[in-house]
Amino acid sequence: MSEDWFGKVEGDAWRLIVRGARDVMSPFHQPAFATRRADGGGAVRTIVLRGADPRERTLWFYTDAETGKVADIAADPASELVFYDALRQLQVRARGRAEVLRLVDGAPLAVQAFSAVSERAWSDYGGEDARTRFAVVRVSVAALDVLQLRRGGQRRRAGVTYGPDGVPVVVRLPA
Repeated sequence: MSEDWFGKVEGDAWRLIVRGARDVMSPFHQPAFATRRADGGGAVRTIVLRGADPRERTLWFYTDAETGKVADIAADPASELVFYDALRQLQVRARGRAEVLRLVDGAPLAVQAFSAVSERAWSDYGGEDARTRFAVVRVSVAALDVLQLRRGGQRRRAGVTYGPDGVPVVVRLPA
């Protein structure tokens, strides 16, 4: 298999993720987000993907700053998102480090995001306290793994680990 083949798989995965952020009907719109709890256990929850930037290798979603996931990230920013398209039987895992960007701190992405949230939706972020509790979780993606599920066995299509400059440094191709 060639690096060109991998580039296509990686590009397709990012296109599906970007579509998931924009299209509420996309199966990638509501991935699972996993963190490690302070007690060492894991926590997984469904989130609504709000944005993705393949060039910067970042994904983000909104949250109430008083939720458990924010405490989890403060204790250990390692996190993972799992996207699944049942029709394509395609799973994409994005592993990285999460950071919480709070509106009250004036974080530009949080300010921009909050301006797009309707007053009706403020209840999701603390109601009257929405301005103090609204936050954006941004995940810097360090690795992507693409898995094709099939009857008779699954098949890893591709995996990549990105270097600090965003260049893929480890590419795993199927045998």
